[in-house]
Amino acid sequence: MAKKLSYKIDYNAPFSLSLVLAMLFIFLLDSIAFKGNLIALAFTSHGNGASDSPFNFASIAEYIRLFTHLLGSFSWESLLISSIFILLLGSQMEERYGSAMLALMAVICTFISGVLNACLIPQNLTGQSAFVFTLILLAILHGLEQKQIQIAWILLFLMYLAQQMYSASIHFTTATRTSSIAFISFMQRNVGTFTCLAAGISGSLFGLLVAPKTSGKRKTQEKESVQTKPYQSSGTRPKPMATPYDKPNPYDGTTASYASQEELEELDSQSP
Repeated sequence: MAKKLSYKIDYNAPFSLSLVLAMLFIFLLDSIAFKGNLIALAFTSHGNGASDSPFNFASIAEYIRLFTHLLGSFSWESLLISSIFILLLGSQMEERYGSAMLALMAVICTFISGVLNACLIPQNLTGQSAFVFTLILLAILHGLEQKQIQIAWILLFLMYLAQQMYSASIHFTTATRTSSIAFISFMQRNVGTFTCLAAGISGSLFGLLVAPKTSGKRKTQEKESVQTKPYQSSGTRPKPMATPYDKPNPYDGTTASYASQEELEELDSQSP
């Protein structure tokens, strides 16, 4: 009779999966029931004093939105791109650092991006750009720890940075696009992108400081597991190799033989 195959559903990356599901649920709820008002009200961090809706330092809700803007998305495009990066990279980083540590990195980079936006940028902020930058930079830094410069991660970083700049140029308000100097105009359009990049660097550096302790602990546990596995699996000590004992050698005329298994076990029991 053929053996019946059984499969188990594995929620392998709890934080990454929960974050993406929450992002999707909030976006659908906002699109269907609230007509775009939910994300603007509860999941958008406001800009500086030059913004249309400046950050109100006297409001408790403003400080909450410094963290909750991680769950917001301003378009289907940004939601899908962020979800893909979080599911692909987040699961790897979660396996490496743990769910709690990755969640802490997300909170740190989200908070830093919200604070920088409230102090420096005359635009509102919503989305996961800072966290995605954190994930990509963590992958690059992990390669550097292994003495490798992985071209794939660097290209991924450059492509995501270019996509963020292109998106910023599209959504940049025409009212502020007034500078005739190309560099100033470029910085005005992409200051939000560089802010998220700075927050991503902060989150990834935090992960880098934690990484040696985490990886070192994991290596120690693996080494101990390998050393104790033979004894744990059999319950007895492994049998020793046979040793020379007097017996004629037909090749060179010397005497060399091998002790019997009973003699070896007796010698082994007498040894300390």
